[in-house]
Amino acid sequence: SLAGRAHALSMQGRILGQFGETEESVALLEQAIDLARHEPDNVVLLSRSLHLLAQTLGAVGDERALAVLDETEQLARDNDAPWLIADVTDSRARALGAMGQLDDAIAMALRAADDYDAEDDAQSAGGAELFAARVLAGSDRLDAAISIYRTLLARPITGTPVHQVAALELGNLLTTLGRHGEAAEVRTALDE
Repeated sequence: SLAGRAHALSMQGRILGQFGETEESVALLEQAIDLARHEPDNVVLLSRSLHLLAQTLGAVGDERALAVLDETEQLARDNDAPWLIADVTDSRARALGAMGQLDDAIAMALRAADDYDAEDDAQSAGGAELFAARVLAGSDRLDAAISIYRTLLARPITGTPVHQVAALELGNLLTTLGRHGEAAEVRTALDE
């Protein structure tokens, strides 16, 4: 079936993208999208293929990602899929980060966190905050980064990878700043 072929192409494209084979990935995902457009009832297939293409382009800072994200977001709005809108916003933050548009990336990540929260997805919201905190820390806005790490660690997601990574990174950041007492407290929370 068309849908089966499109699904297979998009999965292959995703795997190639993860291995950094961007051009091959883009070619396969574009084929998947062309096939998915012939299946107007299968919105999930089209939106997934578009979103994967946007993520693949976004990962290498290719500006074409933004137009593909616009189309994906429009599909999500037309089909009342608020979680997908949050996920597209998160992908947009990461694409902007890869393009070096750091302020926009941070703002978009925090918007994604709010959108995920509205859908009761605390873990994905934490993932968006982790990205924002890393961008802030990487551009020497340490107080803002620490504040977002703390917000993330206050979430009810203890024990999840996102929570543990955030605790490690915040502990390291505080140690670097010579704030050893605070770093120790954060690390204690890791062992709970």
